[in-house]
Amino acid sequence: MLDSAGHTSTVVYDHTDYVQFLNARLKAMPQARGSQAALAKFLGVQSSFLSQVISRRAHLSREQAIRVGEFFALPYDELRFFMLLVDAERAGSKTLENFYRSEMQALLREREEVQERIGVHEQLADEAQTVYYSSWVYGAVHILSALPGTQTVAAIAAHLRLPVEQISMIVAWLKKNELVVEDADGHLSIGKGRIHIGRHSRHVARHHANWRIKTLDALERSSPADLHYTAFLGISKEAMALLKEKLMSFLQDIEPVIADSKEEKGVVLLLDLFELN
Repeated sequence: MLDSAGHTSTVVYDHTDYVQFLNARLKAMPQARGSQAALAKFLGVQSSFLSQVISRRAHLSREQAIRVGEFFALPYDELRFFMLLVDAERAGSKTLENFYRSEMQALLREREEVQERIGVHEQLADEAQTVYYSSWVYGAVHILSALPGTQTVAAIAAHLRLPVEQISMIVAWLKKNELVVEDADGHLSIGKGRIHIGRHSRHVARHHANWRIKTLDALERSSPADLHYTAFLGISKEAMALLKEKLMSFLQDIEPVIADSKEEKGVVLLLDLFELN
């Protein structure tokens, strides 16, 4: 599959063929010329064997496939999908191949559930996600750059009670990644506004944790404008499923409200529903 620039996508979910994905990732490596030899060395195989795999005259074993995932540092869910791609190609019957491809489709549906229902699809590249989701401050500066009264480095630093030097560094990174724009007078405005992190991203746990830790500050302030709700329940499996559906519907219903709203306040919205294990 091609990306928006017409190049073969390096995202594993965009592929139905593991060899095509393998080729795309090898060509995208900084040292593309020696990438195949580097992978062969990592796998402990002859480069000629890898050439046979790429020319579809041989297949990776499952053990080699999981090592490929290590080589590319694939997050767990992307590795699962890649292994299914390999299994489907190696399947000895059409029935078995169809089974693996059905498993892939289930993963894709699960991955797209939130994106489809709330209608936000813009995502950062994985390398940028590593930085953006390392701390709540990046997201906070990103959003505050769109709000009246916090559209300069100094104003954001004062609002968040953080050093100007730290905010200046973060703004520079956000500008580089087109998330924030700065004019000649140092006035900031937002670039890419709404971005989504998929549930399969290796950064999603850090993203959720960042803002839940920040919530502790809000609890200490105890502002009457805020709302905090926590419940510990014993309910049926059917009720659990119904609660999840209603929360998903709620997110879908409020998306137009958020999209059409003027940027006046920076707020944090958190929803949690999980089984106690």
